[in-house]
Amino acid sequence: MITLHTKFQIPEEVLFREIGGEAVILNTKTGKYYGLNEMGTQMWALLVEKGTLLEACRVLSDAYDVEEEQVQGDMLQLMETLVEKGLLHIEPAA
Repeated sequence: MITLHTKFQIPEEVLFREIGGEAVILNTKTGKYYGLNEMGTQMWALLVEKGTLLEACRVLSDAYDVEEEQVQGDMLQLMETLVEKGLLHIEPAA
């Protein structure tokens, strides 16, 4: 189960490319890809930068003056989709 404290790994076969504010994530091994809109691209970038969903959600909530709970729900949904598609892996608990 994914929570706000879940840590993720980007598989080495996964490529991320930003194109005009939007992005494409491609798993070169499976051929699965996913397009991200501008907000999804920011979510991905903040996850990579901050390391946890909780921190990324705080930044987005402040930047867009949106309730943190709404951002959290949207981000959890996106991360679940990316894990299901094999574009992110959940980091094993230490």
